[in-house]
Parts: sequence; structure tokens; C-alpha cells
Amino acid sequence: MMVEEILVNAARTGARTAIVPGQTDANVTTAVSNYLSAAGISGYTATLSPTLASLPSSGTALTMTVSVPWATVSWFSYSTWMSGQTLSNSASMIKE
Repeated sequence: MMVEEILVNAARTGARTAIVPGQTDANVTTAVSNYLSAAGISGYTATLSPTLASLPSSGTALTMTVSVPWATVSWFSYSTWMSGQTLSNSASMIKE
């Protein structure tokens, strides 16, 4: 549950960064990376859709999705019901 909340906040951080005029995909990736690194999470995937490189117009919904395999963030060495699962969260915001 704690990791899910961290993923929600990382996705929001990425989306907030992405909607500001003049930002780049690299800026968004760095913002998400900094947030997750501070929380001690690695091995994640962060995806912005659509990318800023595609030059989305003002008013376009930008969605940041952050996911991480359960096995990389679990405190338990083994769990049959979570084995192979991925934790994921998304946040969408409208480009300014």
C-alpha cells in the first residue's frame, strides 16, 4: 500500500512537470526519477502519453504512468498471490 501511494505521487509529479510550457520529456523523466530515488524505489518504468516530443497542443490530456514489479519493492521474499505482479499508477493532467 505504501509503494502504491509513492507511485501515485510520482505519477502526479511527472504529470505536473509535463503540463508546464517549455518542459521536455527529459525534464519529466528526471522529476519522476528524483521522486522515486528519494523513496528508495528502483527498477520502475515511467511512460508519458502522449510524449512532449510529439508537440501536444494546449488542452491535451497528458498521462504519466509509473509501474514497478512487485518483487523489486516487496519486503517479503516470497508470495504466491503476488508473484509476477506489477504495481502501477497513472495521473492525467491537461497541458497548459
